[in-house]
Amino acid sequence: MTAQEADPYLKAGRLVSQEPLALVVFHRADQPLQSMLAQLRVTVPCRCTVDNEPVLAEASLVQIGNGCVEKFAGANLVSLGSPDVCSLRINVFRDEVDEWDSFARAPVKQLVQIFPELKRCGVAGCKCPSWHNEENLPLKEPILDLWKRQFMKTGFKPCEFAKADLFCVSLRVPYCLLTRVLNRSGTAGAYVEPRSADGQRVLNEFMVIWTPKLTLRELLHLKQTNPAVLGLARIGERRGLRVPADQAQEVHQVVRPDTLFLPQGERLRYIAGPFPFGLDRQAICKVMKHVGWNCRPLQPGAPQPGRGAMWIVQAIEEPPNAILHTNYGEVLISRHKSGDFSVKSEVKLPVASPATLALCGGPAAKDDDPWTHVDPWTKFKPSAMPVSPAPAQTDSMQQMESRIQAAVLAKLPQGTPMEQDDVPDRLCALEGQVQQLMQKQTQIDGHFQEFTHHQSQQVSNLQAQMQAQSQQLHGQIETQYQSIQAMFENQLSHIRGLLQKRPRDDGE
Repeated sequence: MTAQEADPYLKAGRLVSQEPLALVVFHRADQPLQSMLAQLRVTVPCRCTVDNEPVLAEASLVQIGNGCVEKFAGANLVSLGSPDVCSLRINVFRDEVDEWDSFARAPVKQLVQIFPELKRCGVAGCKCPSWHNEENLPLKEPILDLWKRQFMKTGFKPCEFAKADLFCVSLRVPYCLLTRVLNRSGTAGAYVEPRSADGQRVLNEFMVIWTPKLTLRELLHLKQTNPAVLGLARIGERRGLRVPADQAQEVHQVVRPDTLFLPQGERLRYIAGPFPFGLDRQAICKVMKHVGWNCRPLQPGAPQPGRGAMWIVQAIEEPPNAILHTNYGEVLISRHKSGDFSVKSEVKLPVASPATLALCGGPAAKDDDPWTHVDPWTKFKPSAMPVSPAPAQTDSMQQMESRIQAAVLAKLPQGTPMEQDDVPDRLCALEGQVQQLMQKQTQIDGHFQEFTHHQSQQVSNLQAQMQAQSQQLHGQIETQYQSIQAMFENQLSHIRGLLQKRPRDDGE
């Protein structure tokens, strides 16, 4: 049933059966059901009533009876045997590639040479760096899938390879190759970013320690001397070290001991202040750490005239107090909202064919303008400004027009119009050919009309002949019928005469 049909049961929040009983409620994933009853999100196989096509739809299983109703998985389950996989986002920067043109001709082939683990070697006992499938996975090649292969500029805008600043590609590989590929990140300008199997999010098992003051050579030296560093990372001009999440704090203390380390988690932004204008990031970080709140100052915010500057800070936990008492005065800490854009949760669509989804009222087209739904200028009210009328045409403008018109007319040839001699020979030949074509077309039209008239006359004569022959045949049939009828009557009279009684002749 729908959420509207199940609303009375959800509001009551009571069990209505002593036996196991449940409701399968279809509703939007971003609008959860509000009820005290036990519920579970499940995938239900259905069939569309419009085109009778199969559909896998998301629904909530709500228990309204004693006992538990579960989804039946099936008696004979098919084993897929899917290996554990992950996705890799590889970015190759042009400023670190020796020959960009040769790389652009076959970028994926060049990446396989940079990362030999992406190629399988079938030689038994070989010691090359390629993948030898020692894990005995049911795979022929380590690259299972490849997508989003494109050349981009620094702002991630697609362009042609000659104007591109980097090349991006996404790969899906077995999870056992993740660490081996990450160890080569930063080689020949190729940087690897580990992602989930669907490629939508970055893996939380790793962290990046950004080092803006270190050069590429210094980062490579840190990677070789520190076994906790798996590889290098780069976004734009920023470079850093990718390390396991459980060892990130130790590496951060070695690389950047003067900055605060924030562990893995959701980054929240706050605005704090006012602080004196003389405080910098390290001083603010020290003050916040003294009150038991680990935060990272990002940048100054809007200044407060006569009081100080507000700072935007980043943290992963709420502050212990919203108001801090200092010798300078009170310091306010509140959540920082960069805009009024509401983050919408991703709506999971049913799994079905595109035609079935369109019949069932699928999502809007991809070319729908997002600003029609979330417009930051909806609250803007323009001030009432008087609209000045368009300036009338002045005398100077009219004089300028007259002068331009006179100059143009002076450039035109004067006297008689264009004579036949001024026409190019090619145009004359073309005109003659067109006239010949028109004459031929006229002759063809006359012949066609004559042929049509002759054909119509023949058809009329044929119809007249057929009608005359039909009448003649009808007369002959009628005459023969009358002759046969007369002969039949004559024979019948003769037979009657033979059958009549004759008088007996006894003699004298």
